[in-house]
Amino acid sequence: RETAAGSPLARIELETDPTGLITPIARGLAEKLSVADAFDLVSTDGMARIIPAITTQASPSAQDCSKLMAEVHAFIASFQSALPSDVHISVTGRSAYVDEISRSMQRDIFITSLVSICAVAALFWLAFRSFLPLVGSILILGITCLVTLACGSLFFDKLNVVAMAFCSILVGLGDDFSLLLYQRY
Repeated sequence: RETAAGSPLARIELETDPTGLITPIARGLAEKLSVADAFDLVSTDGMARIIPAITTQASPSAQDCSKLMAEVHAFIASFQSALPSDVHISVTGRSAYVDEISRSMQRDIFITSLVSICAVAALFWLAFRSFLPLVGSILILGITCLVTLACGSLFFDKLNVVAMAFCSILVGLGDDFSLLLYQRY
């Protein structure tokens, strides 16, 4: 379970002690030794210190990484005010990377979809100067996107963030089609 969650310690233990005979002895020694002594990684000028931390999470998914990073940021914020202003605490690793990338992708998708809907709505308004077909078109496209995402979630169990990004493309195509229908009829 720990190996699946991305723990390097669990992976090393599995690779070096597959039978599990050495690990209990090593744990007994590790309890007697200080973690700071074993992992005291300080730069030569004393300006930087790296403190490794091994975390556990249910899975390596973006949601679990986000939950873990929320706890880490809350922990850092709880004592950040007591530190001098020139001391900064940064976090790196798989969980931090996945959390940052997933948040930036979600923000990009939201902004892209919003800009797409606003641009298409503005073009529709400028072309036809009619409010009712514009509202009808946007409502139909919005409901269609929600139903499609719901069906995709039910059928595939999980949706990738990139797959949901196609919503803005589909809105653009759907609005092009509604422009053609409105112009024709």
